[in-house]
Amino acid sequence: MTEISPVTFKSACVISDSMVYLSASLDNLDKFDAEYSRCILFDYDDGLETGWYYHDVEFDVVSVCYNNNPNNKKLFGISNEGHLEEYNGKTSKFSYIDGAGLNEDWSLGKGYLFTIKAINQEIFVCGYDGQIYQFSNKKWSLINQGFELSRDNIEITNIELTSEENDISIIDICGRNSNEFFCVGRIGESGLIAHYDGEQWNVLERKTPATLYSLLLLKNKNVFAAGIQGNLFLIKDDNSIKRLTDLNIHADFYSLTEFNDAVYIGSSKGIYKYSDEKLTKIIIGNLVDEDLVFKVEVSESYLWAFTNKFILRFDNVKWEVIDHPDNKTDDMFFKNKISGSICPQSGYWFTVAKENSRQYFEKGDVFPNIKSDWGDVYWQFDGEK
Repeated sequence: MTEISPVTFKSACVISDSMVYLSASLDNLDKFDAEYSRCILFDYDDGLETGWYYHDVEFDVVSVCYNNNPNNKKLFGISNEGHLEEYNGKTSKFSYIDGAGLNEDWSLGKGYLFTIKAINQEIFVCGYDGQIYQFSNKKWSLINQGFELSRDNIEITNIELTSEENDISIIDICGRNSNEFFCVGRIGESGLIAHYDGEQWNVLERKTPATLYSLLLLKNKNVFAAGIQGNLFLIKDDNSIKRLTDLNIHADFYSLTEFNDAVYIGSSKGIYKYSDEKLTKIIIGNLVDEDLVFKVEVSESYLWAFTNKFILRFDNVKWEVIDHPDNKTDDMFFKNKISGSICPQSGYWFTVAKENSRQYFEKGDVFPNIKSDWGDVYWQFDGEK
């Protein structure tokens, strides 16, 4: 399909300082075309307007990842039914994960998939009903020992069983090494944190009723876990769990990454930062701060953040907002004006080229220029109040 349409980003991964990969839905398609995705490769070095390259696939790509194996660098995308694309930047190979999903010929009724992830240059997929797959020896294998389920009983180590606990959702996974992993998600009425010791999964101490969405292995080998209602935890070397946030945070945490010795969090209300045992809200501008940031990830020199409509890139000094060209409707152009141009509407405007730049302009004012290493300076509309 070659239709030009505004897009809504659904998943993303970072390839390098200049390249990212995203899956998106086309806003112009109706709900009956939901099983369809536009996969987008963005190369910053090729220009903010011209550096976008896409191909379309006939299934809904819910998660993407990049495997940087030097002998076989590839991008991967999965659907919740287990459709799999391997993309090398030029051509695609399509297959499926045997047993995954609900409605395909290969499905075994276990449930939908959520996440695909590269760990130590190997590919893992996790999903509902305790599904954790590893790609090894050119085939997909379940590594859910300890999470095996049946509709009549459940065998899980070190937990008190209840009738609800045949409901296990694995949403994210990370590994300390090739034989030790952690996963998070939901089990019954509680948030799930589990540890794989090389032989089986063991559920760790339950700390919250909230679903957990993200794991992060830090450079010092500590592990962070995050989830809805502002839940943030540290998993210590002995696998004990320490809560790092209070219960007064009104944002859901969906993604974690480490950048310049601080942990950044993508949330339902912008971006948070955890550093020196303190959690702070990153203030960029109202249009960003109240938006969903579904993914944060780092390259060598930058922190990247992904919303449903635009991308952010941060060099530890300035934030840059990157718009997809097809999302630049007349309204978007109206809200993004270069310095030296005329203000089209009275209200508050800000620029990512300078911290605390938010100020009031009258219609007809000229947007000032600001000394910046970013080149052209753009002012963005931030509301009338």
